[in-house]
Amino acid sequence: MKENSADITNEDLDLYKQWQADLELLESFPGEPAFDIMAQELREAGPPDRPELYHSPLIIDTDIGGDPDDAIAIAIAARSTPELALVVTSDECGGERARFARHYLDLLGRPEVPVVAGRQLADTRYHVVDGLIPADVPPQPADVLAAVDHVTDSTDGPIRWCGIGPLSNLADVLAARPQLRERLRVTQMGGAIN
Repeated sequence: MKENSADITNEDLDLYKQWQADLELLESFPGEPAFDIMAQELREAGPPDRPELYHSPLIIDTDIGGDPDDAIAIAIAARSTPELALVVTSDECGGERARFARHYLDLLGRPEVPVVAGRQLADTRYHVVDGLIPADVPPQPADVLAAVDHVTDSTDGPIRWCGIGPLSNLADVLAARPQLRERLRVTQMGGAIN
């Protein structure tokens, strides 16, 4: 936390409380190796103090349409983060993940958030939302670089990138725009378990 209490904002307090709650939850499972490791890493990192990120644009890179965790994350971001600036779909299925994300954001009251269809990977997709996308939801644009450029051009500061799918879109963006390494603050979910 900041040294001078006059500099502490409500956002600082909220982030500190979340860090503290996460640490307490992890510590409530003593003797569990995975939780012990995460708790130690959280203690070593210390409480967050990143005011430059409080109101920075957020890009979510998601393989929505498979496991429900992505849909839950998108719902939380849509309802609680006015700075949600872009949703990029990964491990695409012919644009169907992007169409689902567009429909879902519309249902969540965020029609202004652009959706762009990202890279399609191997044909071993996990896609369970067939039949849930109305026929009138159009295909979404597929120019990830143009969409990311639009977000990065909107601010001189950092941009949050939350990756909850494969790293392919991020790799493509950084290969084409290496200067963004200095501006993107990446939080990436790890790989799946078998």
